[in-house]
Amino acid sequence: IVGVDTVREEDGLALSSRNQYLNNTEREIVAVMYQVLRTMADEIRQAGKIRDDLMTNASSKLEQAGFDVDYISIRRPSDFTEARADDRELVILIAARLGGTRLIDNIELSF
Repeated sequence: IVGVDTVREEDGLALSSRNQYLNNTEREIVAVMYQVLRTMADEIRQAGKIRDDLMTNASSKLEQAGFDVDYISIRRPSDFTEARADDRELVILIAARLGGTRLIDNIELSF
């Protein structure tokens, strides 16, 4: 697998053929997913670790916006195993449904 940067629209939405299934209201809401990813990355950098409540808070924010969360996971980008406390290279992954559309996104971070 060769990783490449995600191409995003101005509001942070990752370009995907799935976006065509979003109605106008959902299209406005979907930007919350990238905002949650960025907030999680910022909080990890600031704390210097993965806080215990990080994924629970992120899931709550998504659900409040109208998402049905499939998963939020923090992994090691080298092998996608669960991140350990001493890992400094991470990838945050989210899969959630908004209306009838299943959306996935991720963000990598180093600290």
